[in-house]
Amino acid sequence: MIKIKSFFIIISFLTSLNAFSMVLAYVDFPPYSWQENASAKGLQIQIVNSIFKNARLELKLIHLPFKRAYQNVKEGKIDGLFNFYQTPERLQWFDYSLGFIKNPLVIFKKTNRQIDINKLAGLKVGVMRGYTYGSEFDHASNFTRYVVDSHESAFLLLKKNRIDVYPCDYRVGNWHIEKLSLQNEINSISKPLKIMDGHIGFTKDVHQKNIQKINNAIKSMIKSGEIDTIIKTPLDPEPINQAEEK
Repeated sequence: MIKIKSFFIIISFLTSLNAFSMVLAYVDFPPYSWQENASAKGLQIQIVNSIFKNARLELKLIHLPFKRAYQNVKEGKIDGLFNFYQTPERLQWFDYSLGFIKNPLVIFKKTNRQIDINKLAGLKVGVMRGYTYGSEFDHASNFTRYVVDSHESAFLLLKKNRIDVYPCDYRVGNWHIEKLSLQNEINSISKPLKIMDGHIGFTKDVHQKNIQKINNAIKSMIKSGEIDTIIKTPLDPEPINQAEEK
């Protein structure tokens, strides 16, 4: 009887080790992620929860501003964050999951203006503080950057002609345009500026075993179409405060 009890205690202990909870931060990035009534909401929240379920890993989500999330993961205070884009600079400090979503980065403009996506020289371009638009765009010097702290403020500046264009994820931009009732005043150029791969970023050289499990889950979910199903499921916009990108 004692041996049987000891066996179940060992099994329970091993199970608890296997169910080690990882802590990931998410930011205000609707319709991908946001906090509502102290709960995490959005497309990427659903996807990441499903990834961890399929990987058989416990997950705790916390809502943080992007800069704080970035620094906390870099310092190892929490395990990871999403949605997170790869850059050569970030690879020094972070490990990455496989990409689990495609984020089309498009140029938003006033509907009455003709803008050539390949000719941004001389324009006033709104950019989100702390956000990467890809190495080529980030290092371009032929246009004037107007740094903003929220998508809402960027679209209001665009409405008032204080900036000429605003690059933003297609779904995120249209979410805010709808919330601000600017559908008749602002639209986007159909050709994407860049397709960004969305990842989960992790503290460097700490979580390799779990990242492998997560990557296997991502591969399986992409192959089965589970991620596409989540993305194609409509979400009704809800009131939000500020949207920070990564």
